[in-house]
Amino acid sequence: MGKSLSLDIRMRVVSLVEDGYSCHEAARRLRISAASAVRIMQRKRRTGSVAAAAQG
Repeated sequence: MGKSLSLDIRMRVVSLVEDGYSCHEAARRLRISAASAVRIMQRKRRTGSVAAAAQG
């Protein structure tokens, strides 16, 4: 199981997307996977939080 992304990276994804970048563009700029960026934004819309879910 991989490590979750830091809260800082998660907040940067949200900030970039809110500034008009797509999830894929934000992911490319931050050097994370596009799927991770999409999941972060889905979590933000669904729960209002970008904090990582508990693992295990």
